[in-house]
Amino acid sequence: MAQITPIKRSKISDEVLNQLKQSILSGEWQPNERLPSESALCEMFQVSRISIRTALHKLEAIGLIETRNGEGTYVREVDSSCVMLPMLQDLAISPAGILELLEFRESVDRLSCRLAAERGKPEDVEKLEAIYRQMETCAHAGNQEGFTQADVAFHQLIAQMSGNSFIIRVLNIVNDVYRAHLHRMNQTISLVFSLDSHWRLTQAIRDKDRERAATIISESIRDSMREVEQWAN
Repeated sequence: MAQITPIKRSKISDEVLNQLKQSILSGEWQPNERLPSESALCEMFQVSRISIRTALHKLEAIGLIETRNGEGTYVREVDSSCVMLPMLQDLAISPAGILELLEFRESVDRLSCRLAAERGKPEDVEKLEAIYRQMETCAHAGNQEGFTQADVAFHQLIAQMSGNSFIIRVLNIVNDVYRAHLHRMNQTISLVFSLDSHWRLTQAIRDKDRERAATIISESIRDSMREVEQWAN
């Protein structure tokens, strides 16, 4: 069991977050280990339940923990990308940081989509179409969580189709923050409306049209940036 230091006064949730994060990254809490309940954490830290929930929400946003329905909260497997977690923590909660992330992704995703259109194999395109159908099913059922999971898998597959190991690794590092962003985006826009750009991108990659694929992903990310700017205002 990780050793916890009681928290005093200001910035309580940030202090809770830092101690929990350190306990996970140091190995005091192991991957797939279940965290204590919220009540137990309140007792351990001597803070309110809202402080615990805020800290857990941030830990989940940066990919250190996951909530399993009906089971509780567990430590996730982490890798060398954890050296970027302090930056990812800020991005997960900052509109300005999300905008910077989207600027970065526009550049990388344009290249990723170009290479996927050029190098993607027929069986890869079939997998991409299958994921699109999952998104379509979730969209019409109003299943926002399922749609977001399929959305992330869709973009991960495109990165893999690029055949570029640097693209794959870099996007894996930022994927947890991007997932949190997609989750919020998919709460504010029509899921059915979002299907259009994904289908057009699938078609462009299937047709091996590099420039059309790059243009579609760029337009999609710029739409996301406009949404984030509206939140910030």
